Amino acid sequence: MAGVGAAGASVVSRAIPDLSPVTITTGATFDLNGSTATIGSLSGDTGTRVTLATGTLITGNDNTGTTYSGVISS
Repeated sequence: MAGVGAAGASVVSRAIPDLSPVTITTGATFDLNGSTATIGSLSGDTGTRVTLATGTLITGNDNTGTTYSGVISS
């Protein structure tokens, strides 16, 4: 999902619409690879990961209450 296009533009910011809820399944990683992503909401159980590197994850655009119990790291 995350990556850099041929021209160097980040594709993660275009990969998920800003109002979309994102659910990470157990054992999975949402890797921003240094990109910035805006999503509707984030949910996931213990055992999930969000890896930012130098990126930024912006959540809450869909104004829903969700629970994320995983790890967020750089």
